[in-house]
Amino acid sequence: MSKADEDLAARLVSAATGIALRPTRLHLGQWGQADCYCEQTNGNCVILEAERGQKHPTTNVAKLWPWLEEDVRRHAMLIHVFFEPNAAPHNRRLVTQWLGERMARDLADRFAYYPLTIRDGSIVDGLPALIQAIQFTAKEPRE
Repeated sequence: MSKADEDLAARLVSAATGIALRPTRLHLGQWGQADCYCEQTNGNCVILEAERGQKHPTTNVAKLWPWLEEDVRRHAMLIHVFFEPNAAPHNRRLVTQWLGERMARDLADRFAYYPLTIRDGSIVDGLPALIQAIQFTAKEPRE
């Protein structure tokens, strides 16, 4: 993924949601790094991963599971942006979405997964669910 694509994804998501994503990497220790992130005042971490040429986008979801397991106080929302056209075959995108939803279920209130699609410089899919989740979590204090 080019830095320009990551920056575009961060700008579009920030403009649409009001989340001030940092255009810097989040280091996940031995598990790698994420493209962009924002630490929220409630302690949650919003993470953005942007995909265009990645043929195995599942790895960008899976690496967060052990990172979250290392510290049970961590909470993360993954905004997973797919640029179109995209190099990942359809079945791999389906597996990626399945994994994100499974992690959200298994990690209960510690992880949320929101895939978005960007085409021709605009977010074309997934934004309403993300905005609804952000509005809900902004109202809910975290223990």
